[in-house]
Amino acid sequence: MEKGNHIRREIKSLREETNLHDPPLSQIIVTSASHTADVLNAYLDNYFIQFSPLNRTGFNVLQILIRNEGSMSQTELSKYVCRSRYTITKTVDLLEEKGWVERKQTGKDRRVNNVTITPIGLETIKKSLAGLLEVSELVMSCLDDKERWELRTINRKLRSHISQLIDKGKLRNRILT
Repeated sequence: MEKGNHIRREIKSLREETNLHDPPLSQIIVTSASHTADVLNAYLDNYFIQFSPLNRTGFNVLQILIRNEGSMSQTELSKYVCRSRYTITKTVDLLEEKGWVERKQTGKDRRVNNVTITPIGLETIKKSLAGLLEVSELVMSCLDDKERWELRTINRKLRSHISQLIDKGKLRNRILT
């Protein structure tokens, strides 16, 4: 019973110290954006089930390859998709297994691979895009065109800023210290 009381006292103390009942606006916005992303990702995960084993990360990889003329290095993909090299390797493994991409070594370094979309991968993207457009329209139907453009602008600005903070090591240092 004492353990439960100790945890309750710790929680009460934490709430009083950090003012959890009335957090600063920036914290509210970041938490809200994160929650919205979680809900949207769950919604998209349900959409991509029909294209299994293609998932959001795999879809993003294929889209980015298309935007970059069909081929780029795994390291570049990792940066574009904001996923670890390990996650990109596993994703590329899965896409390669399905014949949607090919890996090709660049030069003498066997560790450096270019990932190239295949005709089958291109067809997979084409099949998924029409449905994704429908899903996107449904998700955004609560916003008018002006709000959609504002949201796009704000999201781009935040992504760019957060990427710069990560590149400079400012976010990582704050989290670890």
